[in-house]
Amino acid sequence: MGYKGISKKKLKDGSDAIMVRFKYLGKIYPIKNFTKLFSCSTEKQAFDKLQEVKLSIRNNHDPFNPQGKRLNDYFYKRYDENIANGVWKKNTTAKQSKNYYETVIKKPLGHKKLNKITYSNLSDILKSLSHTKGMYRNNLKRILNPIFREAIKRGELDKNIIELIETEKVDKMQKLTLRAIDNNLVIVKKLYNAIGEYEAQYNYLKGEINIFLYLILLSAHRYGELIQLTKEDVYIDRDLIISPANITKTKEDYHFPIPTECLEYIKSVKSGLLFPSLKYSAIYGIFQRLVVNAGIKLYKGKKLTVHDTRSLMLNIMIRHCKVDSMLADTCLDHKQSGVVEHYLDFTFKDKKKAFKKYWKKVQT
Repeated sequence: MGYKGISKKKLKDGSDAIMVRFKYLGKIYPIKNFTKLFSCSTEKQAFDKLQEVKLSIRNNHDPFNPQGKRLNDYFYKRYDENIANGVWKKNTTAKQSKNYYETVIKKPLGHKKLNKITYSNLSDILKSLSHTKGMYRNNLKRILNPIFREAIKRGELDKNIIELIETEKVDKMQKLTLRAIDNNLVIVKKLYNAIGEYEAQYNYLKGEINIFLYLILLSAHRYGELIQLTKEDVYIDRDLIISPANITKTKEDYHFPIPTECLEYIKSVKSGLLFPSLKYSAIYGIFQRLVVNAGIKLYKGKKLTVHDTRSLMLNIMIRHCKVDSMLADTCLDHKQSGVVEHYLDFTFKDKKKAFKKYWKKVQT
């Protein structure tokens, strides 16, 4: 016996699912997986369950969200899962996403069921953020879109209204030559010399900040990863730091040598974080103060960012130190593509030689 709108489907993982498509009270509902939603294993079970679903709809209840889950429930569940699975790094992506959610989204939308969130709600939030940059406003879509997409896959929603929000075009950071009057080598030398004279607002942080700045400048490593390094990631006898895969952008271990300027401080750390007093949110301000102290010459209204230390090192390695461009790129922990990714493999010894050439150029 067949049941209209009810069929069995073989899923990609080889399992069977009972799929149901129906129209009720003038509304057409998209195909829903009744096996996943209600544990139905036969068309007959799905038919019987459909009658309960229709009764629930008639009584103004949501049969696909019987627990009455709100956006808050979905967000915090995803937050915990992404940290547990290593998708979000706890002190960077996870922290930023949670701060944004609780600052921008939670109050107007957190108490709502997903199917009660309207485009008008989203538009109102975007209007309230009109004074912010496009990249910041785009976070609304970045955070909510995965939640709605997964709800559709589970059959809890008919449509994803988050897709109606247009992603704003964000201007890329200008090349350094269009922002800085000083050339690359002059900038790095000025920064290097200014680190030794850097005065922390609080004396107990001075050494920690100075060493952190040396490590940023001389390794050109991503500062969000440096701030998560521990003494257990350091191999003093090999002059090596390994940034573990669970904190790197590439999800692979990243090996880099220890600058001489940082060696004694790192030796003095007994265990735990190398920079326990530094906060991620403070790094931008610390670096901007260094730029001012160093007397870097910039064009009006332009800035030098921490991330610029990466392009500075790459350019100096290639142009001034005559390091092979692919080796210089590897020193930045960039993943190669195509055939190169599979066959080219620089050793730590290769990278260490390149770094030492860069350090010598900066220090003299």
